[in-house]
Amino acid sequence: MADAGGVYVAPDEVGAPRVLDADERALLTAWVDRLVPGDGTWPPASATPAVGYIDALADRAPAIVAPLRAALGWLAERRLTSLPTEEQTAVLRDLEAHAELGAVFRSVLEMTLEAYYRDPAVEEVVRERTGFDARRPMVGTPMAPFDPARVDRVRGLPPRYRAT
Repeated sequence: MADAGGVYVAPDEVGAPRVLDADERALLTAWVDRLVPGDGTWPPASATPAVGYIDALADRAPAIVAPLRAALGWLAERRLTSLPTEEQTAVLRDLEAHAELGAVFRSVLEMTLEAYYRDPAVEEVVRERTGFDARRPMVGTPMAPFDPARVDRVRGLPPRYRAT
C-alpha cells in the first residue's frame, strides 16, 4: 500500500467523513472491530475515532485511497458485515495473507492502533492498569523547586582547568 508515513492527523482534526462513503465506513468499522474487539475493560476500536482517523489520513494522503478501496471492495464481495464474528476473523486472515492486499491489511492495522492508543478512553485504561500516562512527556511531572544551596560546595572549589 502506498505510504501515509509523514502524514499527521491531530485528534481534533478527525471529524466528518471526507473520503469513504457509508458502506465503506461500515466495512471499515467491522474490520477495525475484529482487529481490536474490546472487552469489559478495553473499548472496541469502533468506540474510538479509528475509522474517522483512517478516513482523514486518506484525505491527506490520496495515494492510500485506491488500495484501501480495493481491500474494502474485496471485503464487500465476501459480505464481511453480514458474517458472524468468527467468519469475519477468517475473512480478515485471508485478506492479511492475500498477495496484493496483505500490505493494506497491515497498514489498516497500524492506522487502527495509532488512533486507538491515542483515544482518551484507552489512555485512561492504560493509566489505570499500568500507571503510565501518555500525556506526561507533553505536560511534564511536578518537581520540587531546585535548592541553589545544593551547589554551594561546588562553587567554592578551585577551578579544574588552566587558562591557555
